[in-house]
Amino acid sequence: SAECAKAMAEQARLHYQSDLGISFTGVAGPSEMEGKEVGTIFVALASQTDVEVLELHLARTRNDNREFAVQYGWNLLRKYLLKQVRTK
Repeated sequence: SAECAKAMAEQARLHYQSDLGISFTGVAGPSEMEGKEVGTIFVALASQTDVEVLELHLARTRNDNREFAVQYGWNLLRKYLLKQVRTK
């Protein structure tokens, strides 16, 4: 869930005493789980002031879903860093 992804990202940031924490959770496949369809994936990025959560609905194989989720995570991080550079 989005709440789980948010909590995981926040705890990763706190545990590693870092500026950012990122998390991935959901159903990569091959079958649905807890009423969630395959490809329902949540990616969260936690900073010291905010947490952004993406809800993805991918319709691919398990490995593809995992790889695409990581790409979305990299892009979320990239956009966050670009925003930080632009505001300074």
